Amino acid sequence: MKKLLISFSLLLLSTLASHTAQAQMTVSTPGGNVTLPNTRPAAPQMPMMMHQAIVQTGTCVLTDSSRVSGSIDFEADDDGNLQLKVKTSDGQKLKYAYTQMAYLLMNKGRYIPVTDNSPEAFATFARVHTWGKLQAVQSGNTLLVRQQGTTSWVAVPAEGGPFENLKKLRAAVGPMVADQPAYAAALADGRITHNNLLQFIKSYNAYVTKQP
Repeated sequence: MKKLLISFSLLLLSTLASHTAQAQMTVSTPGGNVTLPNTRPAAPQMPMMMHQAIVQTGTCVLTDSSRVSGSIDFEADDDGNLQLKVKTSDGQKLKYAYTQMAYLLMNKGRYIPVTDNSPEAFATFARVHTWGKLQAVQSGNTLLVRQQGTTSWVAVPAEGGPFENLKKLRAAVGPMVADQPAYAAALADGRITHNNLLQFIKSYNAYVTKQP
């Protein structure tokens, strides 16, 4: 089961989130108005076969800052731990544990290693959406958010029953934007939903970067 879960998570790496143009909304800040598109990244399209091997062309950046480029294959070792096999352009065949990875560059994006909070704690790579005071990554259909300098990710509840899940969304993200009253207010009064949350986080990061 663990190997199947790892395989399923890794297959999601071959997909890219897309944005569609929708109505926009504005958040007023001390520095002026910030316009947020009222849209949500499209859900990744699931691959047809979960058991198919996924080989990606990209670059592995290791924790020691060294880089290895080539064809990257993902698999589980005999203990069910995630590992990467890399075949370079000159024919070298290298093998790395996921714990040796700082991040991967592929599919025109950056992916970082993460583990879930289950007892099995299976590993996967999550696509980076934004990386500032707030960090947001996508693992499958789940958006994970954390503050800079922390190690634990907060999973933003999926949209379902609007009222209850928006309360959970505010509870998850509210403490992270409490230092900026305009953003905290926009979240508290219900203007931020699952549709524009990611753009809200990006806007918050851009805004706090400009602060003295």
